[in-house]
Amino acid sequence: MRRSRIVLVCVVAAFTLAPVTASADLTGTVESKVTGATPCISVDSGLLVDFGTLAYSRTSATLTATATDATMVTNCSGISEAVSAQGSNATNAANTATWTLQGGPSSNPCLLQGGNLNKYYYEVHLRGFALLGPVGLSSNQSNGVSIWPGGQQRALEHIITMPCVGSSGGGQVMTMHISLIAELPDN
Repeated sequence: MRRSRIVLVCVVAAFTLAPVTASADLTGTVESKVTGATPCISVDSGLLVDFGTLAYSRTSATLTATATDATMVTNCSGISEAVSAQGSNATNAANTATWTLQGGPSSNPCLLQGGNLNKYYYEVHLRGFALLGPVGLSSNQSNGVSIWPGGQQRALEHIITMPCVGSSGGGQVMTMHISLIAELPDN
């Protein structure tokens, strides 16, 4: 009878990894790109904020009104940005009447020291953000309204405090301008 024998052979191999020098077959290229952020806001075009016809403020009663229409402002940047606003003096079409914009939060213009005629206040406020409160505008500097994330749209409300009774411009349309400025916040 013949017997079969099974022989188990174990082979232990040791491999040593040696550094491989780069050759044309072992290289590759990775392309990277980045877009530098740029401030961008979009404001409803053609919108005229109309406060209607308002009475003048009196020493006993400040006349402050919020416009019915809000301005829709969109952050069209891809990142968060700081939005600020600056106002202007108000004038009539014939430039015969001017109201000087007072900076800071509104108060009764009839109680201003150094003359109280032809001075008014203009504030903006983000609708739905009660904790932020209104921001008083100035004609010589921009004031921060808010920081808002990229792609978000917010409603900007407009608030006016009328000048004191006796000021110019009675029966005339007075116009003023608001500039909105977008900046990338400091990190």
